[in-house]
Parts: sequence; C-alpha cells; structure tokens
Amino acid sequence: MTKTMKGEREFLLQRALDGVLTAEEKRRLAILLEESPALRLELERARQLRALIKECTENSFGPFFSSRVMSRIRSSDAEDSFAQALAWLFRRVAVAAIVLIVALTAYNISSQQALGNHRSPLEAALGLPPVTVSMSIANLNFTDTL
Repeated sequence: MTKTMKGEREFLLQRALDGVLTAEEKRRLAILLEESPALRLELERARQLRALIKECTENSFGPFFSSRVMSRIRSSDAEDSFAQALAWLFRRVAVAAIVLIVALTAYNISSQQALGNHRSPLEAALGLPPVTVSMSIANLNFTDTL
C-alpha cells in the first residue's frame, strides 16, 4: 500500500467517524471496506471506542475546573507563584526548625560547660570538637598522597 493510499484511507476513516463524508467519499470508502475486512474491523472498533468515550463523563474536577485553572495561570506571574509556593512551604516548617535549632544549641552549650571544656562560643554552640594542630596532623593519612 502506497503512502498516498494509506493517507487517503486514514482520511476517509476519520471523515466517516466524524459523519461528514461526501457522496464521492462514501463511494470510495465502500470500495475500500469491501476489499479489506481488516479495514472494516478497524472502522468498527474506532466507532465503538468513540461511543465509549462519549459515554464517559468527567465530573471529578467539578464544574468550570479548566476555566479556573486557565484564569489562575493567566493572572499569576511564574516567578511570583514560585516564590509564593516556597514561602508557603517554609512558613509551615520555620517555627519547628527554629525551635529545634535553639534546643540543639542550648544542649550543646550546656553539655560543653558540664564537661569543663574550654572552647569558643561557636564551637560550643555547634558541638564541634576542638581543633588543634596536633589533632589535625594525627588525622592525616599520608598514604593517600603518595
């Protein structure tokens, strides 16, 4: 089957499904349907599929869903909506994060004072071990550099 014949066949099938065939197109489609049982089966399946699709109604989004979405897209700027989404997300966790940070800092400072370690306030707040030259040299692995 040549490309033009296949294109004509698809064109006629689509027009038949839409119900807008001219008299000449009906005659050509009838000839094609007589010659090909596979084409008849394809047309029948397409009609059944189209009928099933028409029967299905989509009510899950409610009335005017697409209109609401499109108006929201048109009214908002992409950068503003992204910034608003981030702000909304971080507002929800900001209070909990601040409380957690303050609690961990207080715990680190109090545990360092109880141990009697003399560290800078930053080291104590972050719970960092003291850094000395001798500790740094001890942690070096010279075999990795060779």
